Amino acid sequence: MTAPTPLRAPPLPATTSELLSMRKLKRERTINDLVEDVLVRLWENTAFMKYIEAVDDPGSVEGYRWVDDVKAAEMIRDTARKAEIAELAEQRLGTIINAMHVVLRRYGISRKQRKNTIGGEIVPDDNGNGNGNGNGAAPTTAE
Repeated sequence: MTAPTPLRAPPLPATTSELLSMRKLKRERTINDLVEDVLVRLWENTAFMKYIEAVDDPGSVEGYRWVDDVKAAEMIRDTARKAEIAELAEQRLGTIINAMHVVLRRYGISRKQRKNTIGGEIVPDDNGNGNGNGNGAAPTTAE
């Protein structure tokens, strides 16, 4: 009788593309995910940061936060075009702005969240909303 052959685990994928092809859950990235990728790329760009920094209109670059949002969204879309991220490169600015707001909330740094933070604690705004998501509900991890 011959000795049994030892069991061996299959080898790990050799390349990144092989690894990605093996992913069990095939999930399409959302527009929010794509905007997050570009926002992270732009994070240390001083012009971009000026557009998302203000928490009130007097502190905004263009006089109104919504105009600053449009300018930031234009920068996101232009960066997506240069990086050939087709799905994001042709999005409407309004869609990019909404996604940018979602992304900033993911990090707890939306304009409203920062405006309502004193000494690291989120305090209720004028409408009694304490978490900065506009609905008065407790903060959640889901969007």
